[in-house]
Amino acid sequence: MEETQRQIEEDRMSELSDNLLHHILSFLNAKEAVQTCILSKRWINLWKTLSTLTLSVDHFSTEESFEQFISMLLSLRDHSTDIHSLVFHFQWTHVLSRDLYLKTIEYAFSHNVQHFQILYTAVKHLPSCFFSSHTLTSLNLTGKDLMVPSGWYQIFPSSHSFNLPALTTLYLKHLSFSCNDDDDGSVVDPFSTFNMLNTLIIDRCVLRGNAQNLRISCTKLLNLTIRMYGCYSTITKPDFKIFFGLELYAPTLHSFVFNGADYIPKFVGSKTKTKTVLSSIKHLTIHLKYCSCFEENPVNLFNLLVELANIESLTITHCVLKVLSRFHSLFEVEFPSLCYLKSLNVRAFRSSWIIAEMVDFLLQNSPSAKFRFIER
Repeated sequence: MEETQRQIEEDRMSELSDNLLHHILSFLNAKEAVQTCILSKRWINLWKTLSTLTLSVDHFSTEESFEQFISMLLSLRDHSTDIHSLVFHFQWTHVLSRDLYLKTIEYAFSHNVQHFQILYTAVKHLPSCFFSSHTLTSLNLTGKDLMVPSGWYQIFPSSHSFNLPALTTLYLKHLSFSCNDDDDGSVVDPFSTFNMLNTLIIDRCVLRGNAQNLRISCTKLLNLTIRMYGCYSTITKPDFKIFFGLELYAPTLHSFVFNGADYIPKFVGSKTKTKTVLSSIKHLTIHLKYCSCFEENPVNLFNLLVELANIESLTITHCVLKVLSRFHSLFEVEFPSLCYLKSLNVRAFRSSWIIAEMVDFLLQNSPSAKFRFIER
């Protein structure tokens, strides 16, 4: 009876369509997917037509076995099948590794890759095909953390180097931005040619040289997330700036998440006759982990809140309220903003007098807004 039941279950698995099996295998890394396909004659060649590939050196005991696997995968794969998504974690340390690194990326882009994520690699060694693709919609570039001893700086290329007309999502982590020849010497403008970009995530990136501000000029940007280093960070390279101002030229910006650890930069928004770009924001999250003594923090925070004329939801931490309380003459100046606020969320370890007082201040123009205290 048990044997019959087992055979029935095996038959049910065999009857699954290739599309469904491909979907199941897409949740596995490439090594696991190949190993799984060996379990059944019905599945034996399914891995050759997988369109979602995760290739990581962490899944192998040695770099040599990882390279052998990639070589096998690229040579035996069904070349008529496009690659929808590629996650690639590969650290080349000798000539052969570098050749294979380039070959893998070139293969993905020649097979119309749409989502490309590359971790801990040398951006400057990316092949030319990486900079020009009419199918790429999502790009994730991650360098080494500059704060760790083994970290090294990786410069994000000039926006004029790219021809990615379909790119809508860009995630950058642990990279550096430097001015182009045609940039203002104090401003870095790395995103101006990404005309279809609607989601941008900048995670602990730095400026190099004389640059003071990072400019984000994207006409169709809807969602922006920025995470900056904190004052606790130590960096040995003197020409790097972990603290810098932000210039926003994104007239359709709808959601903004800012994590400054303990620093709030000066925000500058493009202006029209009637409004600034910041007034287009509907949902704002400001996360500060530490209540540092940056003198400019209270002023920068207050000025930012004043510009948020049409915001509907605001999520902040207890440290944000504490920084705001340091603004001189806070209760003596007119506060014209947050009139359309529908919800205010405060994350903190416990309620305190400073929360109650600052909450009343933020809700003075929108008394019907819902307040929620979220204990961490």
